[in-house]
Parts: sequence; structure tokens; C-alpha cells
Amino acid sequence: MAVHLTKDWATIGMVPIVFGAGVLLGLLAWTSGSLIFCMIGHVVMDIGLFAYWWTGIAGDFTARPISETGVDQPFVIACAAFAISLLIVLFAMMPDEEIRVRKDPALRLPRQIEHIGRLVDHILTVKDSPQLRRSLAAHFDRLDAYRGAFLKAGRVVKRGAGEDEEDEI
Repeated sequence: MAVHLTKDWATIGMVPIVFGAGVLLGLLAWTSGSLIFCMIGHVVMDIGLFAYWWTGIAGDFTARPISETGVDQPFVIACAAFAISLLIVLFAMMPDEEIRVRKDPALRLPRQIEHIGRLVDHILTVKDSPQLRRSLAAHFDRLDAYRGAFLKAGRVVKRGAGEDEEDEI
């Protein structure tokens, strides 16, 4: 990471970006136990930076500070790209066991039911629109998939508080 700070483009404004990228790649290496994902990430970052800064593919660099432009489209795009990249890194850092637990149909089904309830409440009390109704239809499709996975799993369920009686679904 420090070798990047010897370049001509390493101004004070670039230090947080280089440091942040180094931290993200380091965390990715640490959690995955491999440098391969970091090498792929570094290549992707380099291609993006070369394409944006030096080749002019993305156009001329005419960016002005947000204090002059306000929240404009390039700012929103940059924020969205950052958020997506951060989510990908955080997901990549998540232990396999946690991913397996989060995909468990016994956990997904109740969460989906709760989410549908909140969405219906929002439609009924705040705003009703075609987009929200399409979203509701998509959530019901997902609920059906989770229901099917839940029923196929045939998990053992304990009934009653403190009881040891077990019934199969």
C-alpha cells in the first residue's frame, strides 16, 4: 500500500482512497485466507482507474467539488458504486457458516413473511403505487420459493416452551 504513495498522483486527497483500498484488499485476504481474490480485486481497480483517469473512456476529467455542484448524477453514481463495492467486500468477508445460517429456510421464511407484512402496511397506510404492487408480487414469489425450501427441509421443530417433545414437519 505504501508503495503507491511514492507516485506523482499521490496527493493528500488520494491518501484516504489508497489507504481504504489497501484495507479492503487486506481484509479480503485475511478473511479468505488467499491472495487470489485480492489480486483479482487489484486488477479490477486498476482497470477501472486506468479507464477512468488516463484513457478518457469515461470522458474528460472535469469534476468539480460537491460544494460547487451539490448532489449531482456523478456523485450519486460514485456513491452507488462505493456502496455496491462495500457490500461485495463485506459479503466476501462473511464466514461460510454465517452465510449458510442466513440461507437457512427456517430463518428466511419468517423474515420474508414479516417483510411482506411491512410492505402491505406501507401500501395501505402510506402510498399505493404500481411499483409497490409489483414489488409485493415479487416478494410473494420469493415467499413461495422459501416456503417450498422450508417444507423440503423437514426440520425437527420443538413445540412448547421448555418441552422436549419434537415433531417432524
